[in-house]
Amino acid sequence: MNRYTLLPFILLSLINIFAFSQNSTNIDTNRADSLTKEIVYVIFEKDTLFTLSENLGPFSPQERANAITERLDVLAEDLIIVEDSFNITETEESFLISYKDAVIMSVTDKDAKTEGHSKKYLAENYKEIISTSFFDNVQIKSTQSWLVRIGLTLLTLAGLIVIFFLLGRLFKWINHKLTEYEKKIKRK
Repeated sequence: MNRYTLLPFILLSLINIFAFSQNSTNIDTNRADSLTKEIVYVIFEKDTLFTLSENLGPFSPQERANAITERLDVLAEDLIIVEDSFNITETEESFLISYKDAVIMSVTDKDAKTEGHSKKYLAENYKEIISTSFFDNVQIKSTQSWLVRIGLTLLTLAGLIVIFFLLGRLFKWINHKLTEYEKKIKRK
């Protein structure tokens, strides 16, 4: 082949490769971003409620999950949970999920985009998950607390019966000793 016929072929091939190829660095950074996203689980009473993978201001997903878990644990100490007390409040930037006046968490645009739902849908879903978990936990705790209270009451009653029985035996023994001592004194 002629050198001059081969040169245009090579030039056209190179132009074609560079013109229509994708930017691999852009693809690699997008892939790296999606792979390095930290997925953290919000856990309440050994049950995974949902995941978080977005920052909220200076808070990492791990810090957010820890804060939500701590708030849930504090609220769970209340044995009486009122279903209507879980609320969703819309703000300019997020939806706030709260119980009575205590804010549990916020759902942002980033959270909704990551999950592929609207903020409102995600907030309602999280509220339902949290309230269901709370009711299950309260029901278990209330049943357990009643059983523990009944058990402690029965144990206290058994302890009192044993104490009264032993006191009765002690008084009989003391009475017997005093009677013997009295007889010894009368003999002399």
